[in-house]
Amino acid sequence: MRQSVMACQGERLLHYEWFPSIHLDGEDYTAGTFLSYIEQFQLGQALDAAVLKKLQQLPPDEHSRHAINLSLATVRSPLALLTALAASPNLMVEISEDVALADPGAAKAFVAALRRQRGRFGVDHVGRHLASLKYLHDLAPDYIKLDQSLALYDDSATLTLVRALTDIGHGLKMQVIATRVETPAAVTQLQGVGADGYQGYLHPPQKVE
Repeated sequence: MRQSVMACQGERLLHYEWFPSIHLDGEDYTAGTFLSYIEQFQLGQALDAAVLKKLQQLPPDEHSRHAINLSLATVRSPLALLTALAASPNLMVEISEDVALADPGAAKAFVAALRRQRGRFGVDHVGRHLASLKYLHDLAPDYIKLDQSLALYDDSATLTLVRALTDIGHGLKMQVIATRVETPAAVTQLQGVGADGYQGYLHPPQKVE
């Protein structure tokens, strides 16, 4: 499945984010229903490889960027992924804030290897650990996606926090993307605090055969 990530100004597509899903006995199961089992049985790297393989089978699309979210296992052992990325210039990767903080050394080494081949990447769930934002300076992602816990865009205190994180991101020359955006009013609020893009059920995930 994929979901559009849109610019706050002009409704321009920034990229697609791809999510794994499983079709079993006529039912579709999204990642949230099985990722805990993937982690329990240490299958994160195998899942990342399967998603990447599926993306490589899609028809070439030189006008769109595509992002996948990586497990800690892949960040720690990225050789196969980096080889595939070198052949796919429109493919980007994301790591979560939890992954960046779980093994800072591995995350920094992964980003250094990615930069050597001019790869682009982002950090997801930013703001979940507000006391530990130094990693953003160390990793210098191209963009960040704010955590869904900050998606109370009609709450003035939360919006002030979103503005502060947006200012931090811009100060470090990163695009800032809000998540869980469900109404046009939320987009207007995000424009007011200077966010660059948004992702949410205004543009829900799409199943791609």
